[in-house]
Order: sequence, then structure tokens, then C-alpha cells
Amino acid sequence: YILHRMLKGLIKRIGRYDGIRGPDPDEYEAWAFENPVSDSELPSNKEWEKLASVAAIFRIRNKAENSEAFPIFPNFQDLVIALESGSYGADLLFIKRAVNKDDHYSGDVAFPGGKWHSGEDGLECVVREVKEEVGIELSHSTHLLLGRLKEVQAKNCKVTCYVFLINDPNCVDPVLTCDPSEVSHAWWVDTDQFFPDSNHEEIDYPISKFELSKKYLFVRLAEQFLGIDKVYFPCFYLPVPPKEKTENKPNRDFCLWSLTFWMVN
Repeated sequence: YILHRMLKGLIKRIGRYDGIRGPDPDEYEAWAFENPVSDSELPSNKEWEKLASVAAIFRIRNKAENSEAFPIFPNFQDLVIALESGSYGADLLFIKRAVNKDDHYSGDVAFPGGKWHSGEDGLECVVREVKEEVGIELSHSTHLLLGRLKEVQAKNCKVTCYVFLINDPNCVDPVLTCDPSEVSHAWWVDTDQFFPDSNHEEIDYPISKFELSKKYLFVRLAEQFLGIDKVYFPCFYLPVPPKEKTENKPNRDFCLWSLTFWMVN
């Protein structure tokens, strides 16, 4: 019963995404016409440190040989028709966070992004963070802002995921320059692994690493006397980055789970 309540509460906290939402009108105007958001619409000083933005960056890929590898489409209708034809696929950019004892998500696979700085809005934050972490310049002239996902409450901040599509032939295969203090790897992953049929697996996580195990005695007792020492979460084992040595088996080092898993799934 106790374990059931724990898991029910955890699932409720993680929540479920209800699909992509269109950009906020003010944000879209700021993005498309480079008009800054007014100061009156920005959060208070106390709220900035509790907000974060990440970027899901897509590029379209031609599956056929001897054809343009990364085509560009003039409008959304042509893009949708192309994707439904099965001749085109999409890649999604992921990073692996650098190991850092002060980072709650140390070593996790994630989207590039981070916390807001004072005076920033969500878009300004994600543009700065993507540039700092992987060297990509997000711009209205080269990337379409498709929308954003529902905000989700993480451990110590509220996270907004903005969704972009590369729409410039000169930017579809950018040089990914990782900031080693924040990112150890950055690479593109074929989204056929996620869509249309989600082929996810499981990863185990020690109960002892949950803060609940330090805070509540009954959790430690469950672990000690009932032998409940692990919780299993859904995940995707991603293809490893290029030039990374690996064996032919799931690699925990490049496992997509937790917060970013729910964004993707």
C-alpha cells in the first residue's frame, strides 16, 4: 500500500504532456520581428531563479539515396505532406550533461537549455543557453518556432520546452561545439525510435538515491525489510554519439529517461 501511494504520487508529479502548443502571441512577435518582450511582462526577481527553458531542435532528413540530404520546405503544408509520404524523417538534437556534483541532472541525456537570467524571458534564455552549450545560433531567419510544450515542474524549477525546426539549408548540419563544463556530448538522433510507435524500455534507479529515502523512515524500512531497493522507469536507449566506442547492448550512459523522456514521449 505504501509503495502504491509513493508511485501514484510520483506519477502525478511527473505528469503527462498534452502535445505541442502554439507559441504565445507576444513571444511569437518577439521571435519573428525581434521585438523584445516588455519589462512589465517579465517575471519578478524572485521568480527568475525558479524558471528554465530548453530547446527541442528538429531537422528534416531525406531517406532516399542520391538526393538532397536535408531538404527545406517553404510551408507547413508541404512539410506535413512530405513527412506523411514516408520518404522523409526527422532528427532531434540531444545533449549529455557533464558530470557535476552540484547539478541535480548531472550526466543525464537532455535537451540543451538552462535557467533564466535576470531580465530574460523564456525565448531569450533558450537562445542564450543553446549558443553557450552547443554553439548553435537560434534565429528567426534560420529556425521556425513551432511552439512549446506544457510547462513541467522539475526538482527546483519550472521548465518550458520550446520546439524549433531548422529552416535554412546552411544550418541543417551545424558544427556542435560543446561547453565542456556543461555538456559532454551533443548529437542528432533519428526520431523513428520515438514515432509513430514508442519503442521504450526500462531503467532501474536505486531507491536510496531518492530524497524520500532520506526524509521518510518508512521508505528506508521498505528498502531494508521488504527488499525493495529499485524503482523502474520507462526510457529510451539512444544510439551513442558518433566516434563513441560502444558494445552491441543498451548503454546506460546514453539513456533518455526522467524529465526529457516525458517531453519526447
